[in-house]
Amino acid sequence: MNFFKSHKIEIFIFLLAVFVRIVFPLICFFQNGGSIENTLHGQDGYFEISRNLLLGNGFSINSSIPFAPYSYGVPGYPFFLFFLLALTGSYLGTGMIQLLLGATIPLIGMRLTRFILPSSKHIPIIVAVFLALSPYQILFSFVFSTEILFSVLFGIFLIFFFNFLKSFSTRNAVWVGMFLGLATLVKATTQYLFLVVIIFLLWHFGWKINKNIVSKLGYFFLAFLLVLLPWLYRNYMTFSEINLSSQLPVNLYLTLLPSVLAIQNNSSFAEEQKKLVKINPLNLEDQNSLTLSKTLAGKAVAEILEHPAALIKLYIINTITFFTHDGMLTFLQAAGIKPVAYLEKPAIVLFAESPKEFVMMMGDYLKTSMALVFFARLFWIILTAFFLLGLYNIWRSKNFSREFIFSIIIILYFMLTTLVIGLAVNARFRMPVEPIIFAVSIAGMSIYCGRLKEKFTQIKKHRINSEPSCSI
Repeated sequence: MNFFKSHKIEIFIFLLAVFVRIVFPLICFFQNGGSIENTLHGQDGYFEISRNLLLGNGFSINSSIPFAPYSYGVPGYPFFLFFLLALTGSYLGTGMIQLLLGATIPLIGMRLTRFILPSSKHIPIIVAVFLALSPYQILFSFVFSTEILFSVLFGIFLIFFFNFLKSFSTRNAVWVGMFLGLATLVKATTQYLFLVVIIFLLWHFGWKINKNIVSKLGYFFLAFLLVLLPWLYRNYMTFSEINLSSQLPVNLYLTLLPSVLAIQNNSSFAEEQKKLVKINPLNLEDQNSLTLSKTLAGKAVAEILEHPAALIKLYIINTITFFTHDGMLTFLQAAGIKPVAYLEKPAIVLFAESPKEFVMMMGDYLKTSMALVFFARLFWIILTAFFLLGLYNIWRSKNFSREFIFSIIIILYFMLTTLVIGLAVNARFRMPVEPIIFAVSIAGMSIYCGRLKEKFTQIKKHRINSEPSCSI
C-alpha cells in the first residue's frame, strides 16, 4: 500500500499508456482483416529475420534457400523478437510484451526530466503524459521496429550516465558502457557516441587525467566494446569486414545522394532514386554485401561533395524536419485512413518555392481527414519554438546542470546523424530524445506563461491604482 501511495502518479501514467496502446492496435487489427501478423509486421525486415532464427535458418532475411547472412542491420532487435517468440510461442504474446515495454517510456522520460530539470515539480509529470499520448510512441509500441526497444535501452543508458556523473564508481561505469552497447546493437546510430561520452567526461573533470579517471573510462569503454565484440567478430568471419553493419554506406547512396540531387535538380526524391543502380538494402547478400555498399558509398560521397550548396540546404531542411515532423500521416494510415494526395516534396520546400500554391493546397487538405496532419505539424512547430525559448532562457539564466548540457549534446548528436537519411527523415529518428525535447519545451512554455501572468497582474494592479477613489 505504501508503494502504491508513493508512486500513484507513475502507476496512473503507466496504466494510461497501456490503455491507449491497447486501444489503437485493436483498431489496426480490424483494419488488417483480423490478421495479427499484418498488424505487427514492420517494414525493415525484422519480422522475416526473427522467423528465420526461430526456424533455424540463421540470421538471414531470405524467405527460401539459400539463406544468405544478413549484413544491413544489427542483431539486437531480431534476437529480442526471437527470444520473445520462443518464450511466448506467439506473435500476440510478443507484441503484448513489447507494448508493455513501450508503456515504460513515459516513466523513463519522467526520470530523465528530473535529472535535467531538478528544480521542477510538475514538468516531469507533463512530459510523461505527453509521451504516453504521443501518436508515434503509441504506433511503434506494437509494430515490429527497433524504436521502442532502442528508446528504452537508450533511456536506461542516460539514467545510468547521469548517476555516473554523481557517483563516479566502477559499477556505474560498467552499467553505462553495457547499456550503450546494448542500445547500439539495436540501432547502430549510437556506435560513435562513446567518443562523445569520453570527451564530455574529460571536460566534466576539468581535463584532469589521473589513474582513477582513466580506469573508470577504461571500464566504460571495455564494457561497451565487449557487448559489440561478438557481432563484430561475426561480420569479420562472414564478410571479412570489421563493421557493425552496411547501413551507413547504403544510406549514403540510397537516401543522402538522391536527396542532394533532388534539391540540386529541383526534382523529387523518388525521381532521383530511380536513376541510381537498383539495389535492395534489405537484400544486399546477393551483391557482395559490405564490399558493394562501401564501393557505392565512395561514389555517393564523391558526387555529393560536388553540390555543397544543395547539401547545406538539405541540412537546414533536415534540422527543421527533425524537430517538426509529426508522424501523424503514418499513424492515420495504420488506422486505415488513406491520404487524399501525397506531397511530392517536403512541406517546407513547397512553402519556400511557392507560398501561395502551398496555402491553397493546405486549404484543400483542411477539408479532409488530413486536417489532423496539419494540426499535428502545427503542434510540433509550436513545441519547437518553445524548445528554443526554453533553451535560451535556461542558458541565459545559467540555471542548468551538467546533465542538461549532455542532454542537449545528445539531441545535437541525433540531429546530425539524421543527415545521412536525407529527405527520408521523419519523426522516428527523434523518438529517443523526445523526453528531452518535451522537457525543455515545457520549461520554455512555463517561463512564457509565467511572464504573461506577471504582465496581466501588473496591468490589473495599474488599473486598480488608476481608478478614482471615492471619499465620504
